[in-house]
Amino acid sequence: MREELIILGHDPGASGAFAIMTGSGKLLGVLDTPVLYLGKKTLFYTAHFGEWYAKVTMPYADCKEMAIVEAVGAMPRQGVSSTFNFGSMYGGASSFLMGMLGMENVWFETPAKWKGAMGLTKEKTLSLQIATEVFGEEVRDHYWRRKKDNGRAEAALLCHYYLEHIVKGED
Repeated sequence: MREELIILGHDPGASGAFAIMTGSGKLLGVLDTPVLYLGKKTLFYTAHFGEWYAKVTMPYADCKEMAIVEAVGAMPRQGVSSTFNFGSMYGGASSFLMGMLGMENVWFETPAKWKGAMGLTKEKTLSLQIATEVFGEEVRDHYWRRKKDNGRAEAALLCHYYLEHIVKGED
């Protein structure tokens, strides 16, 4: 089957992740958000991400590329420095994706909307469970065996949400 769509999902933050899925629902790869530390600053490591993305998507070079990013904001009671670092990571990754794919090919979705549609709550282990139901145990064993891998599971679920609710229009 010839693929026509590649979907990139991004769960933001230094402990977040990226996932790439085909339009037929095959998960191609998952990457923890690449981070570059400069003193006390935490930056999105664009070079590492770009190399990974090119390697994973090379066989799909003629496909339409779309991205879905969780549209987040500052967390209550988060310190100023933490908020700045998070915003820097989020803005850096989002800007890079818009530059790479074009603004019209990057979709931002609020956590309330996409997580609600996927049956997720604030309970982090639920994303691991639902991602395993969607993608299977073999994928789980490769990408999200540990509780701290919930960002990987959420990035993959963002791809699945985009395919099922935006592309196929189940909203």
